Amino acid sequence: MKKNKFKFIDLFAGIGGFHQAMEQLGGECVFASEIDKYAIETYKENYNIDSNFNIRDIDEKDIPKHDVLCAGFPCQAFSKAGKRQGMSETRGTLFFEIERILKYHKTKYIILENVRNLVSHDGGNTWRTIYTHLKDLGYRLTKEPIIISPHQLGIPQLRERVVILGVYDPINKDKTIEVNLGGLKSKDENTVYDIITPEKVNSKYYISKYENMVLTAWDEFYKGIKEETIGFPIWAVYFNGFTKKEDLPKWKKDFIEKNVLLYKNNKEFIDKWLIKYNHLKSFAPTHKKMEWQAGNSIESLWDGIIQFRPSGIRIKKPTSFPALVAMVQIPIIGKYKRRLTVEEAAKLQSFPSNFKPNKNDQQAYKQFGNAVNVEVIKTLAELLLSNHGFDIITEKTKILVSITVGIQTSKSAYENYLGEKEKLDFSIKSSKRKSDAYKHWVSSVFNLLYSISEKKEFFDTREWLKIKKFTDVKYNIEGKNIKLYDLIMGYRHDYSHPNRIPKRETVILESVINDSVLVELQQKLTDLLELALKNCDIYELATASVKSERNRVYIEKMVNGLGKTKNSKKFKNNIKLKEGSDILTAMLSDLCLGDEVIDEAKLKFLETKYDELKLIIQDNDYIEMMKQEKNGLEILDALNEFLADDSDDNLEERYVAFIKRLHEILKITPVLSN
Repeated sequence: MKKNKFKFIDLFAGIGGFHQAMEQLGGECVFASEIDKYAIETYKENYNIDSNFNIRDIDEKDIPKHDVLCAGFPCQAFSKAGKRQGMSETRGTLFFEIERILKYHKTKYIILENVRNLVSHDGGNTWRTIYTHLKDLGYRLTKEPIIISPHQLGIPQLRERVVILGVYDPINKDKTIEVNLGGLKSKDENTVYDIITPEKVNSKYYISKYENMVLTAWDEFYKGIKEETIGFPIWAVYFNGFTKKEDLPKWKKDFIEKNVLLYKNNKEFIDKWLIKYNHLKSFAPTHKKMEWQAGNSIESLWDGIIQFRPSGIRIKKPTSFPALVAMVQIPIIGKYKRRLTVEEAAKLQSFPSNFKPNKNDQQAYKQFGNAVNVEVIKTLAELLLSNHGFDIITEKTKILVSITVGIQTSKSAYENYLGEKEKLDFSIKSSKRKSDAYKHWVSSVFNLLYSISEKKEFFDTREWLKIKKFTDVKYNIEGKNIKLYDLIMGYRHDYSHPNRIPKRETVILESVINDSVLVELQQKLTDLLELALKNCDIYELATASVKSERNRVYIEKMVNGLGKTKNSKKFKNNIKLKEGSDILTAMLSDLCLGDEVIDEAKLKFLETKYDELKLIIQDNDYIEMMKQEKNGLEILDALNEFLADDSDDNLEERYVAFIKRLHEILKITPVLSN
């Protein structure tokens, strides 16, 4: 049977781009190595692992056993490259350190990352030497190095890198391994606004008055000249040509001649422009140059991505950011007149929102610039591991499977609503049944919409924007214009929510959001999910979770007792009691998914909700109801055992045991399991 837990080592670890990717795939880091003191601090802060080890000083025998070796090693020439002299050929380089570890441990999988230049470095000798040495150690490799950029995965950054994937398989080392990345995106299929925060940010990120003046001047220049596209750099100091005394290379003379021609074609405008800005005397020398690299895709400099570079002010179209390298020239988002924030730099490198960057901004930018892109490594690692011995259950898989259950719930709620609607005989009792069914349907669609919007990075951006446009439509509710999304949220959410509808909420809601609106929204969400499932090859896994009657039996068996008591006055009047019942119901979704769904966020949530949960298992009405259910007493015992210990130390262990115990009691086979 395949396994889904593995151990990895993180060499040249930086701030843990590899660590993030491997951990999200279920890996455990057993060793990390780094020499930069600031990166070591950031690594320790985020993973509680000391990476302060120079790999040159570590005996390979002292490195723990591991399944995967990860390394973003520097690109160095080999002094005897191509001479096939074994490890003496690479001695003195950092690749040699990787080599000696692999030779001793015979690590099953390798994932190495390097700059795009690795392939052509030293006339191709560097790549050929690495390829030959890894094969000599017994590794199967891809036929060619994988060259990939984040923008190809929908992350708006142009950052081509070489990734080397290998599997230790000495018998078949001459057979190549195949990596199918499927449909990759082009630059124009990206937009920087996917990762940009539209709200106000810290004032330190906004451009200065001087920068605003310089950029305004160049914006006026571009708008004022006749040419729409400029295929050469603009050098204002050379509008009148150059003197014969200047000994310039031919390429530079060619550019100057083009600048002279541009000036002649727009002389009247440019002369006025130069006078307005005092012939650019207050401009720094490099700011008298402008590189328009946006073609005719934008009409204003402020619509583009801007960088103050040594070669001049560069403007690009807002599809993707340039590579985050040393981050000396931090990109400016023209639309917001500010630089990329540290948090946005983290997003560009696919680090999660809970990552703690270095407190010094310059160090943080540098560290993100030097890091590997998490999503790129995770995507390739998942393909490598899942095709060669591991069942990888990713966070994405867990979320999509969970949302699939939500789709089934909303469909069932809709069918129930239709049934009650058909039975309507204008009696008060029948009308109430229909109203309750409608509430249930609205709630289930809301939960679905909320779940998807919270995890929208797992879905096709353009398809999600179509749904957002649909849910942004405003409805007039008693003189107040409320978006459909907020309307449903206010209807479903806490009593204190600003968009909470008055007491006659159901009547009002039904009058403005008719059946067809909710049906259309439900279908859009279903289509979006199915597209995501098919794209990540877990469609069968996800749909299996909702097709299995045995995996849904918990709905009847465990929620039944809860449902019969939740509508009592006691529950309505006691918010904590009601909260506890909602929490317990939410916990039950883990049953069909298995203990793999447990994450840090859920555990932190449970830590804060102990009191509310205890109210439920101490409620006499609930206890009596559960006694009437099959296996009810066993379930209560399991709940009591889980909640008996108030300490946080072993919360995860106790929660896993609780879920597994319920599997045994209810005879449920979880979809995601070890």
